[in-house]
Amino acid sequence: MIIGASSLGVTVHAVAETLGISTLVFVDDHKATSPVEGVRLLVGMHSPDTAEVLRRCPGIVAIGRTEDRLRISTAMKERLTPCRAIISPAAHVAAGSTLGLGSIVLPGAVVGPQCRIGAHCIIGSNCTIGAFASIADYVTLGSGCNIGAESALEAGCHVGMGAVVNPLCNVVAWAKIGSLAAVTKSITEPGVYIGAPAKVLR
Repeated sequence: MIIGASSLGVTVHAVAETLGISTLVFVDDHKATSPVEGVRLLVGMHSPDTAEVLRRCPGIVAIGRTEDRLRISTAMKERLTPCRAIISPAAHVAAGSTLGLGSIVLPGAVVGPQCRIGAHCIIGSNCTIGAFASIADYVTLGSGCNIGAESALEAGCHVGMGAVVNPLCNVVAWAKIGSLAAVTKSITEPGVYIGAPAKVLR
């Protein structure tokens, strides 16, 4: 089951198909029709039909907005059995790296050796994560971003498309790094950071 029937959900469905995982159903509160022909759509996270499917199969929360992914995962914690991480066959995860339950690695992503990636993370297409990086739960990495070796992103960080976090930099929980920004030193205060070098948006 894929929770979220927008573009990320459709992408996850395509990746799951290449892995031989059949998608029984999409679940979404805001869609009227299924985005994929032949795949059922259930409207409503708390509907009886959704509850029945939850009893029968694991699911993944494919919602790009970090706060919504956390909210829905938390609300469904007692009912949802998260599936293992879904890794596109067109991505590369090096030996010794680990991924938490419900995380998604999209095509073209490269995860270096000995990385630790938490639960419910989204690693966007064509991202690069350097060796020994630490990515906490609910982190979102936009397409094409580059996370340097031995860097650490705390829970809930969002790194925009094409952004760079230099090696050995730490980013505090729930910070948001704008697209194409360059983090050249550790970020210790939550906020929105843009530019090169990245500075907080006031």
